[in-house]
Amino acid sequence: MEDQKQGSAEKLFTNFGKKIDELIEKAKTKSEGLDDKFEEGMEELKRNWDKFDGEVKNFTEEHKDKFQEVGLRIENAAQELKKAVEAAFSKSKK
Repeated sequence: MEDQKQGSAEKLFTNFGKKIDELIEKAKTKSEGLDDKFEEGMEELKRNWDKFDGEVKNFTEEHKDKFQEVGLRIENAAQELKKAVEAAFSKSKK
């Protein structure tokens, strides 16, 4: 299931990048009707962003317990690192 979500996000970013490239290329070659095309492109980008944002929110909600577990592990690792640094500096002062 994760692979599908990652694949859809990658596809979304790929499409997003293609649309931006198209808009830039059109801006370089044509100025007539650019406002309309730009607005259409921006609307599509917004729809794609909203879709992506929804997928990210769903993913984080589905894996909330994993994120909490990772957060606790990172916090514990940071505390251990702090202790190790303090111990190293207290030894060097002696």
